[in-house]
Amino acid sequence: MTAECTSFLVDVSQRMIETEKIPPILEYLEYTLLEKYEKGRKTDWINCYLNNLPRTEDTKDVEGVIELQTLSAPLEASDVIRIIKTIASLKSENVTSTDDFNTIEQCLILASLEIKKKFNKRSMIRQIMCFTDDLESINLNDSEIDEILDEYQGRFILVDCRSIDQIKEDDTNGVTGDDNSWFRLIKKRKGSFMVHISELTDTINSPIPSTVKPVRVFAGQLRLGADTYNIINQDDSISNDNITDPNCLCINVEGYPATKSVSSSHRKLMQEIKNEDGTIRYETPSSVVEYEIYPNPDSSVKTENLDDKKVKGVPVSKKGVTKAYRYGSDYITIPAMIANQFYYHSTPGLDIRGFMDEKDLPRRYLNSESVFILADTRVGNTGDIVGFSALVDSLISSKKVAICRYVQKTNSDIQMVVLIPLIISTENLKAVTNNDTIDPNSKGVRTLILNRLPFAEDERMTTTKRKMIPTIKNESGKVKKEEEGIDVEERLKQIDDLMSEFVDSMSLNDKPDTPPQLYYEHVDETPKVSSLPLPTRQTRSIYNSEDPLRMAAIGPFSNKQLLINAFNQINILEQNDISEFIPPNLSKSLQKKINPLDNGPRQINNDIEGLVSLLGIKKIEETKIKSDIQATADAVADFVSTEQAPPLDDILARGRRD
Repeated sequence: MTAECTSFLVDVSQRMIETEKIPPILEYLEYTLLEKYEKGRKTDWINCYLNNLPRTEDTKDVEGVIELQTLSAPLEASDVIRIIKTIASLKSENVTSTDDFNTIEQCLILASLEIKKKFNKRSMIRQIMCFTDDLESINLNDSEIDEILDEYQGRFILVDCRSIDQIKEDDTNGVTGDDNSWFRLIKKRKGSFMVHISELTDTINSPIPSTVKPVRVFAGQLRLGADTYNIINQDDSISNDNITDPNCLCINVEGYPATKSVSSSHRKLMQEIKNEDGTIRYETPSSVVEYEIYPNPDSSVKTENLDDKKVKGVPVSKKGVTKAYRYGSDYITIPAMIANQFYYHSTPGLDIRGFMDEKDLPRRYLNSESVFILADTRVGNTGDIVGFSALVDSLISSKKVAICRYVQKTNSDIQMVVLIPLIISTENLKAVTNNDTIDPNSKGVRTLILNRLPFAEDERMTTTKRKMIPTIKNESGKVKKEEEGIDVEERLKQIDDLMSEFVDSMSLNDKPDTPPQLYYEHVDETPKVSSLPLPTRQTRSIYNSEDPLRMAAIGPFSNKQLLINAFNQINILEQNDISEFIPPNLSKSLQKKINPLDNGPRQINNDIEGLVSLLGIKKIEETKIKSDIQATADAVADFVSTEQAPPLDDILARGRRD
């Protein structure tokens, strides 16, 4: 990622503190700084200034400005704590009013000069982020603005902290007109913009989905009818041997990730070490694997270290360690000349082994990361595109999927996958890109969604229960048979219809089903410019949508919010009693997505009653459960409280012969 430099300018004037505008700024700063500390990038530089204070603490002796953090990278946790504590401790009587004098203009010039002095002409992302509720805080003419832009080659981000009443008042007084210095400065610098503080807090309180970058993860042939002998041929000297198969149809394809797994929160492992004086220190363990051997208790080395409380291990170099294979209770070392024979040689490719109806594929199998399979436009030709399109269209028309043997890379593991045909709409792509190569008459892109199928071992280890065909039972609990005059197929169809209605009644929105063409949409054409959590047009439209299919992972986001609140309680508020920690609530936008709409309890209850009746489900009474538990407890008590066995001498005396 590109080097980055960010200067935070915080207006802590009397009006900002008295009108409670500092807490949302602290919330955003704490989230942003902790995120930067977690990543620990050595090329992510940070500094922070406080404006409109009665004292001066900075390198240029600018009146009313305090430099809380000098330009440094990476950011330390102690720096985050000091910045947040200092801003949170400010009171209205300790700051000045901005009616007569405002130091933001001087601080803006100071920040730009410090960045230029530190990095000069170094290629990096430079940005100055100013938090204020006074849009008249700077008064610059065009020549002064041009001079600042010549000295500073970065962008400006103005965070509007005004209330609704202030916005109306400024609009009435003409403060937000075209002559405003902030607006003219932002307009002249490309990439600069103004954002309200509420949008920033909404951004950090909503999970941001990761953009799946179009990095090619597979390139090979999609083969239909290929001989198995040619596929597993070990002769590397023969290239493209599958194309020579007269019964094989080969299509050059490539793969791109369709979904991206959400990683859990980063945990930094620390090793607890006790000092000689009894204190405890924490150190990061070495990431390099080191080998040690310890002497046997009966060896002579043990006698030499009798005075030591702990026997020290003897380090072993990496060259002295060899790999062994376990065979029963023995370990066997394989010679290097035949070690390569223990690896199965495979070449990348997709081999279609058969087709099946899409309804016959159990949905529990579709639990892996998905990959887009497209016709290869780099080494392929028109025939590959036409053949691939014909395959996708035929699969869609016949409602079938393809079962394939998949090898992603050379000598990688062999997997069985399913290829699901799909046509992705390009309407969203036309709206977010200026690329002229897109055909205006094109309605979609034909693709195959690759999903890994589980092996038998995976299915045995899974916690998902297998799909069972429901049995029809009568009132006595016995299974009904077809000779009793009951149409089982009709009853099963009735169960499926009731279950479908029950699921629809628990819908998370009031919109119709999303068509398959819109399952995937293009969000960002270009990568993210900065690591700052900033709202964008695309992400705002996604978050405002009520479609549950656009919901990002809530679990990792909730864990992150929990860690931030715990950090704030322990380090900022200094409440070390973590037992009294209260977990934060989810944001209203997330609560709205995970709670189903009220479609009428009567309909839901009717569906439940119908399903219970058809499936013969009976509720076990609580009294019966208690009686069974009590009976089991009594049996155990009777077994334990048996008559005590007679002494051994008495038993032997009874069996002694005269």
